[in-house]
Amino acid sequence: DIFPPFIIKRMKEKEMFLFGGMEEDGKLNSVMVFSISPVHNTEVLLEYMYIPKEYRDENLFHELLSFCCDRFKDAGIRMINCKICEELMVSMEYFDMLREENFIPVSLNGHFVEYFIDEIKENKKTQQMFTIVKSRICSMDMVSPEMLRNLKKKMEQNYQYLPPEIWKMPHHRFYVEGEEIKAAFFMEQLSEDTMFISHTYISDDCGERFVFPMLFFGCVAEALQKIPSEGKIALQIFQKQYYDALVSLLGKGITDYYVQEYVLPVKK
Repeated sequence: DIFPPFIIKRMKEKEMFLFGGMEEDGKLNSVMVFSISPVHNTEVLLEYMYIPKEYRDENLFHELLSFCCDRFKDAGIRMINCKICEELMVSMEYFDMLREENFIPVSLNGHFVEYFIDEIKENKKTQQMFTIVKSRICSMDMVSPEMLRNLKKKMEQNYQYLPPEIWKMPHHRFYVEGEEIKAAFFMEQLSEDTMFISHTYISDDCGERFVFPMLFFGCVAEALQKIPSEGKIALQIFQKQYYDALVSLLGKGITDYYVQEYVLPVKK
């Protein structure tokens, strides 16, 4: 009853570190679940935290987090990352707890949205986009290894680090000017009926005004080839103007959660 299905699934897929506090009668009063960052081995991800409401006034979050930080410090960990993807009121509840522990907010206005593929395909506003993206958007086999290396370097200069395996996945879409990738959507297949755009990048000097919808519909066109038309496409958006444009074009998705990201330096 403590762990939600998505955490149980992740526990089966990768190594996790579980920390918990316990009452004298053996009842758990707090739990934190971490994993090693796929990008930096000196960082951990806070994947899940659980404190029953009846214990939230007893400073247990602080005590358990302090215990975890001491162990991480001894192991050479220098940063704890945390992402909250929930409805707004739930996010604000966690926001207070994290800010009290000096977590630094990195992004507070992100969104995680999902749309049904067939609803996008049948939307009259968007049908002409599928014709446009065929000639303007590139797939993985249309860009060179050198172009990908240069893109990776530019993204890292902007503090956008992707796990190594992301660069080998086949479903990404790119916008190219000359010999340079100016924008990219990184997409992976999560299941038989779900595609997920996990990372987006648009260079400040990109000359195409409508590059965001072009890349999005390029991903939708790819999704239509890989999953059933009743399947879903999911997207993380961290720029308000792009989120507003997507909602204006497609309306609210079947899912629309606020995404908030935080970091906590583990002090030596």
